[in-house]
Amino acid sequence: MSNGKRTSSLRDARLRAGLTQQELSWACGVNVITISRAERGKQWPRHATLRRMAAVLDTTIDELVPSMEENDRDAEQLAGVGVPDSQKG
Repeated sequence: MSNGKRTSSLRDARLRAGLTQQELSWACGVNVITISRAERGKQWPRHATLRRMAAVLDTTIDELVPSMEENDRDAEQLAGVGVPDSQKG
């Protein structure tokens, strides 16, 4: 699965803030594994954690979390739904 834009938003915000994963985890009161999983799009933290992350990174939750539309588009591409036959692999 291509996680490109979705997973880089959190990472990009963290890097813009000049923080390591460890520093962000300390600031948010979570384990560094939580940050790593979120950046890779493997598992998103709870809403309260996302609020803390957004505050620490001086951004919004919407900027950190992929939209449902993006998720739907990715799922459709993986399933070949809505993709012309000429583009299917």
